Amino acid sequence: MARFYDKVVDALAQVAVLLLLAIMIGIGLDVAARYLFNQPIGWMQEFVQHSLLYILFLGMPWLTREGGHVSIDMLVDALPIAGRRVLISSGLLVAGLSSGFIAFWATVSTVDNFQRGVETNGIYPIPRAWLIGVMALGLALTAVEFLRRSYKLFNASDADILRRHGDLGAEP
Repeated sequence: MARFYDKVVDALAQVAVLLLLAIMIGIGLDVAARYLFNQPIGWMQEFVQHSLLYILFLGMPWLTREGGHVSIDMLVDALPIAGRRVLISSGLLVAGLSSGFIAFWATVSTVDNFQRGVETNGIYPIPRAWLIGVMALGLALTAVEFLRRSYKLFNASDADILRRHGDLGAEP
């Protein structure tokens, strides 16, 4: 089950990468169309805006699993092993519970927006539930990743904590 889950997280991160590639190509085409033909691509701005949201929330679980978030660990490094374990696992637990709480409310909002048929404001409106839904998905999977990291830290050996407390999600 964990392997399947990890493959899903990897696939979502790959979708985020493809969206980033599409944004790069799309903006280039939009600029070329604007200056060469005096006719920009009408939907490109909204596509970029929505894609940036998707990139963030589809890539966030993968980044959390890989331990890629910025952390300032001067205080953590100064603590003894037991203190490191408590401080890091507490931080991961709080982050996981916070992400889960926000994911819950994003899910409630997604269902509400879907049932009411709310659309985005723009030239080419789309259902707002599509945007809030990806936020709910990304936050829920990120919560799982924070909780997985906390569990791994709790069960890690003292040597592992000394060696790689910032890299508990990545495989050795």
